[in-house]
Amino acid sequence: MPVTSLSKAPSGVLNNRVNRNSPWFVPTCYKPDADVRLFCFPFAGGGCSVFSSWKGQFDGIDVRSVQLPGRESRFSDMPIDDFDVLMSELLVAFEGMLDKPFVFFGHSLGGLLAFELASHLRERSLPQPAHLIISGKQSLSATPRRDPIYQLPDDAFLNELEKYAGTPKEILESQELIQLMLPMLRADVTLFDRYTRRDKAAKLSCPISVFGSDNDPYVAIDDLVGWKAETTGDFDQHTFSGGHFFINDSKDEVIDSIRQIINNLPDRY
Repeated sequence: MPVTSLSKAPSGVLNNRVNRNSPWFVPTCYKPDADVRLFCFPFAGGGCSVFSSWKGQFDGIDVRSVQLPGRESRFSDMPIDDFDVLMSELLVAFEGMLDKPFVFFGHSLGGLLAFELASHLRERSLPQPAHLIISGKQSLSATPRRDPIYQLPDDAFLNELEKYAGTPKEILESQELIQLMLPMLRADVTLFDRYTRRDKAAKLSCPISVFGSDNDPYVAIDDLVGWKAETTGDFDQHTFSGGHFFINDSKDEVIDSIRQIINNLPDRY
């Protein structure tokens, strides 16, 4: 569950032009005429800036990063700590974005959000992702490798976050900054720690790829294979070097793997 940095979704989002100005999306690589869209969901506490270095890395792909309330450009918006509320608002935000093949990528909490949003789309008979990429997140059947921390007192809560090495040290060491960010951090960790699977029997039909690290203390390689049971489609697994934030440590390799997945999408998409 990586960590660094939520208001009402705009109502009646009807088309891509409107969604370009939606607070929910930051155009990492804005290419509206591309055949495929890649949606990137950041880790807990993270905003769209975690994908800013990906700009220019995806030729011919429209890349949108999902900006949750309470961080960066949406800092003044109220963070959301309820999964059902967040999914409802994301569904509205995505209304005009499902008109062409799309791929979901999410890291840690972002992977969980991507999976749940795909599940909600399936339940409503809406288009599913052409491919779902879940990164740095245990499967739903795996035993958690840490206890919940969302209810800990502030000092203990922040000490646990520091262990992830995902929140910049200058933020953790600044009382002023940490007090500003604490509501958002708690909201994201609450989403992660209180998540419960709604329908264990339901499966996606889209292919799933999982990304993991050979040195992640929170998500072991063996914790990933359980995602295979969540789809009737194809499944594969990719291993990278680094810790829990291997998407930074092995950025070029991660981007290359995502590109290959998109380039190999079946012709029917």
